[in-house]
Amino acid sequence: MDSIRLFLGTYADFDILEDDYTDLLENFKYSCFGKWVEPENLHFTYHFIGEVPFSTANNIKAALKDYLREYRSTLVFEGLGCFPDSRQPKVMHINIMNNDKMLQKIHKATEEILKRFGYKPENRPFHPHLTLVRIKDINHELFRQSFGKYKDYYFGEMDSFKVCLLESKLTPRGPVYKLF
Repeated sequence: MDSIRLFLGTYADFDILEDDYTDLLENFKYSCFGKWVEPENLHFTYHFIGEVPFSTANNIKAALKDYLREYRSTLVFEGLGCFPDSRQPKVMHINIMNNDKMLQKIHKATEEILKRFGYKPENRPFHPHLTLVRIKDINHELFRQSFGKYKDYYFGEMDSFKVCLLESKLTPRGPVYKLF
């Protein structure tokens, strides 16, 4: 049976982040070691759907069609964060703020649709963020210094965004994403 690995997400406009991304790479090069997300892959995820049969993927796409579009709503990229926290970071990300709560509305509505296809919602709250790096090793002292510079840093904003159903193919060099 043919299957496909899917998630619902939104790409960041890299033109907004390009200079700061280069600065982040430079500032963290001696303190944060791991897999940095390629600029063309910077996105945030509403739902990781996972492996589904191809026929189910087409049904999911049809059910989500009203949400797979452009939205006029401002996304503000501000401050760095870490999961689970900055003392034991495994993932470093840029926080995303959305004053009109459009992201939360989309998340909740699409979650209800996906439940019909057996999707199991995550237990943790939805926290929109752009993953920058999956951390393998860290120099804690240097990391704290660099992290502190960007804790509340304003990276920019997007006046609109698009919700996409994306395929994720795993390769030895990392995931490759494309529209489904």
